[in-house]
Amino acid sequence: MAEGDGILGFLSNRALGPVSRWREGLVVTVSNQPDKGRMSVVCSDDRAVGRMAAEYLDSLGLRNLAVLGWWGGYAGERADGFAQAANTGGRVCRVFRGRAGARNKEMEHLLDGEIGAWLQSLPTPCGIYCVDDRFAVEVHKWAHQLGRRIPDDWAILGTDNDHLLLGLLDCPVSSVELNGREIGFAAAKLLAAQLRNQAPEPVRIEIPPMRVVRRASTDLRYDEDPVVRAVLARMTADPGRAWTVTSLVEGLGLSRRAAELRFRKQTGGGIYDRLIDLRIARAKEALMDGTESVGRISEKLGFYDQRQLSHLFKLRTGMTPRDFRRRHEITES
Repeated sequence: MAEGDGILGFLSNRALGPVSRWREGLVVTVSNQPDKGRMSVVCSDDRAVGRMAAEYLDSLGLRNLAVLGWWGGYAGERADGFAQAANTGGRVCRVFRGRAGARNKEMEHLLDGEIGAWLQSLPTPCGIYCVDDRFAVEVHKWAHQLGRRIPDDWAILGTDNDHLLLGLLDCPVSSVELNGREIGFAAAKLLAAQLRNQAPEPVRIEIPPMRVVRRASTDLRYDEDPVVRAVLARMTADPGRAWTVTSLVEGLGLSRRAAELRFRKQTGGGIYDRLIDLRIARAKEALMDGTESVGRISEKLGFYDQRQLSHLFKLRTGMTPRDFRRRHEITES
């Protein structure tokens, strides 16, 4: 065992055995499933992960939602967060609960059959959330076996954003990306505080997920109302255009008022509010992925100026664009 004053790592409770000589207050794990109270934990906010997944699939206009995962630990937290957010506004969330027991080599064949039977029973189109990317790959496999089209019949969303695992599929799968860098930073900060006796008791810190990384598996609109589908398609195709509600509904055979009412009934919000939400989402992507200035991003996304973007961004996220970029900045390797 290496010498040191404290331990930080992906540690289970079993791993504490060889290091029992350490005071438990000087051990921080980034695993999200140790026994409560044994050591300090910094991990993802798994219920927030599930909620983000549900909100994303709902934003595509899907009315049928389903969640596939293992009930217990982090997987159960993600699934519960998804189901609670999904079972609102007339939506129906179907939940996979396998009878095969724990996922291991002996039960793999039985579990695989249960998953296939459950997937076959789902209505189409359906948004299927998988609590990790391994399950997403399994759903992708079953889509081929059952003759389901991706994304037409199934919109598949995984968790963890494993680029190699998901990006090399014939229909690359979207995934919720966790904020691993922030988890690591917060864990190091907590261990440093414990070494200074500023946090002697074990604590648990949960970090929200970063974003949904969109790929071909969710690249479709599913709204039943053709007017709503047309409006969303227009704003999604070119969110930076100088849209007004009038121009977004032009040529659809309805007055602005009638289109607004149909949109609100279908989505639960107004047309212009959805446009702003879309622009803010695109701004987040630009801030995390590139080096463009906030002013340039605001110009490309159709905001009046940088001040309007900053004002609306802070209203919706609680931080300024620059603070958001600093928080999510990824150090080049």
